[in-house]
Amino acid sequence: MKRRHVVLGIISIVGLSLLACGGSSDRPTAQGLAAHFPDRIEGDGLEKASEIRKFVGDSLWEYIDGGAELYHTFGFVKVSTADYHSSDVELVLDLYEFKTPDGAYGLYSMLRPDNPELVRLGVEGFSTGSSLDFVKGNVLVRVIGFDETPATGKAIRALATQIAVLLPGTSDKPAMFDLFPAQGVIANTDKIIGESFLGQAFLKWVYTRDYVVDGDTLTLFVLNDPSGEALASWFTQVSEKERSPVSLVDLPFDEHYSLLVANPYYGDILAGLKSGKLLGVIKFSDRHFKFVSDWLAAIQ
Repeated sequence: MKRRHVVLGIISIVGLSLLACGGSSDRPTAQGLAAHFPDRIEGDGLEKASEIRKFVGDSLWEYIDGGAELYHTFGFVKVSTADYHSSDVELVLDLYEFKTPDGAYGLYSMLRPDNPELVRLGVEGFSTGSSLDFVKGNVLVRVIGFDETPATGKAIRALATQIAVLLPGTSDKPAMFDLFPAQGVIANTDKIIGESFLGQAFLKWVYTRDYVVDGDTLTLFVLNDPSGEALASWFTQVSEKERSPVSLVDLPFDEHYSLLVANPYYGDILAGLKSGKLLGVIKFSDRHFKFVSDWLAAIQ
């Protein structure tokens, strides 16, 4: 196999035209979220027991106990919340609205635990003993109980199911995930990192998924970088000491604009441009050549 050390053409990349990058522009909004709070759930005895409260923009910190910055990273707009009661159950329903469906899924992906109990609502959801979260369109839904009794669990699912029917918006995962290969996927690892991916402030809105390749666990990532500005910024941050000693094989990046970094924490990180995207692999090595090459070749 032919090998060469590929050097990034910094001047050429920076000279490319600058375009904006970020989350999906497809935004099926949830107009009038109050209409999506049912007065009662037939058959379960649940009734709305409070007025709908709203917290908009920076007032989110008044409602949640810490972590508001993460919500704003993903384009938080407002949260609408109300209480539901029955004879033996108390629940809280929260509808968090974001600017885009990608933002809603991004926050959801940060909340989803490892090895979740998934539920088929909206794009995706997960259940715990006392709560259920799912995302649909640009809204993240959270139904929270005050205990873990069977009655509470049943009521949580009944309310969540009704909300999933009422809410507008897409039930499709963000389109950027379609760029990842289908083979070797580790389930429930799709994430959107809103900022400072791999500790780099210029790596924002990064879509990631984990894989098993020849017994190794890899993380693939994608972000919009039509100008090459993010890759150029990354190159300027890498010292000679951090340049990986691993030979960079000929992979089908655009114009061979690529970078390989030896990171003491993450291992070798490969990154390069392809069709207006910055694509990369964490824990890359030469033995993953075919898997990565096939992935890049499939992206037009």
